[in-house]
Amino acid sequence: MTASLVIAAAYLGQLTLKALLASRYARHTRHLPATPASATTPVSILQPILSGDPQLASTLESNRHTFPTAHFLWLIDETDPEATLICENLASRFPAQPIHVLRCAPPPQGINPKAHKLALALPLVTTSVFVVLDDDTRLSPAGLTALIGGLDSGATLATGLPRYHAANGRFSPWLAEFVNSAAVLTYLPALAVSPPVSIHGMCYALRTADARRLNVFETISRALTDDLALAVELQRHGLKIHQTIEPHDIATSVPSFSALLHILHRWFLFTRLLLTACPLSQKIGISAAYALPPFLLITLTALAFTSWSAALVLTATLLLREVVLATVTRQFLGRATSSRREPFASALLEIAQPAFLLAATLHTTIRWRTRTIRVRSVTDFEYL
Repeated sequence: MTASLVIAAAYLGQLTLKALLASRYARHTRHLPATPASATTPVSILQPILSGDPQLASTLESNRHTFPTAHFLWLIDETDPEATLICENLASRFPAQPIHVLRCAPPPQGINPKAHKLALALPLVTTSVFVVLDDDTRLSPAGLTALIGGLDSGATLATGLPRYHAANGRFSPWLAEFVNSAAVLTYLPALAVSPPVSIHGMCYALRTADARRLNVFETISRALTDDLALAVELQRHGLKIHQTIEPHDIATSVPSFSALLHILHRWFLFTRLLLTACPLSQKIGISAAYALPPFLLITLTALAFTSWSAALVLTATLLLREVVLATVTRQFLGRATSSRREPFASALLEIAQPAFLLAATLHTTIRWRTRTIRVRSVTDFEYL
């Protein structure tokens, strides 16, 4: 009983501390108003596109409709007929809108496919600011205003928070739950003690002049984890990254349990690569803040099988855990997202995190939609 209480207190203590730090960041971060400058700043939206998600066409159409004056650059593989058909069809339906479909040669071995496309597109950007937007992500007017406001505050790069929605497939809600339970408490609390270690790479805004001056996408093109490499490169040059608290909406189809495992395996492999690239002090901090809690929950679960009192402690811990996570979700991602929470999936996926990290250590081949990639290190990988 005593051991269970100590472990429960440690687990709930770290969770509550993260929630308080996130709330503190939200209160103290600079809330940038929708000034005329930020609301009307011309913007280019660069979207690296790869077919394979059933919602691709509707997501592209949604962003096009939301920003009718933005200059879209849709970056597709010349060997991707499905993406070519979708993009050319949309562009032909709206000839008055500035949409440029850029067909890109396949990336050479050892070159990041996303950075490869962005490097080809950068010379075509005609605005002082551009947004990199993944093809399964929807940007809102409020989200764009927050990003531009972040740049107006003196940052070179501004990013936001991912907010996942269930899409096609039985296990899509599980993926959404995994991200929505973790995103806020991963990105925001650490900002109390250090600049961003990485960024939310699915949606961010960059100053065009800085990106060109640093030749940034060419520079990071040999790193598989482009979001981490981009953050490191900007900070190496003393440039500021601004983390907004505005969510960006993402929906990824997860047709099967194996598809869920493939996605999580890829993400945990990227997490392992991030840890490998960090200095020792950051490794210790990240491990204590994010690797230790699942082990505490696993230990608490194991102890629950030894006595009724320990089982009651576990039950109370899970209930309080859900109260904290539901509150954080409602505060940062909205009531609708909070109402769709799946507490069982959330707890189970946290307990499974050490297994995912172990799998990412033992098995270093990942699936990235239509691509299969063998990974040896951050800068050493090959397409199979």
